[in-house]
Amino acid sequence: MKITRVVAAICLALFSFLLDAASASAADLLYISEYTAPGTSRGTTVQIAQESSLDQVTADFTAAAVQSAAFASTTNIVRLICNVQCSVLFGTNPTATANNKVLPALVPEYFAVPAGQSFKVSVHTNP
Repeated sequence: MKITRVVAAICLALFSFLLDAASASAADLLYISEYTAPGTSRGTTVQIAQESSLDQVTADFTAAAVQSAAFASTTNIVRLICNVQCSVLFGTNPTATANNKVLPALVPEYFAVPAGQSFKVSVHTNP
C-alpha cells in the first residue's frame, strides 16, 4: 500500500513538472486561414468555407497583443484557431484587449470580413 502511494506521488510530481515545463516554453499562437468564398456542394451554397485556403503565418502573441498582416484583397472569410484562450478584434488597425471577443482555446471559428479593405485581426491573451 505504501509503495502504491509513493509511486502515485512520484507520478504526480513528474506530471506537474512536465506540465509546468511545457506551459513555460509554449508560445501563444493564433492560426489564420483566409478564404474567398463560401463552400458549395452540388451547386448549392453550404455553411462551410471553400477550400483551398490561403494560410498565413501564425501570430505569436506570447509577449503582447499583435496584428496579423492585412488579409488578401479577395478574402471574405477567415478561420481562426488558437492554442490558448484569447481575445480578437478585426479592423484596419485593430489592437485587441482582454475586453474584446473571446475565442476559446482549440475551437475553430469562422468570421466574415469585408474584401478589399485591408482588414487585419489583432489577438491578445485572455486567461
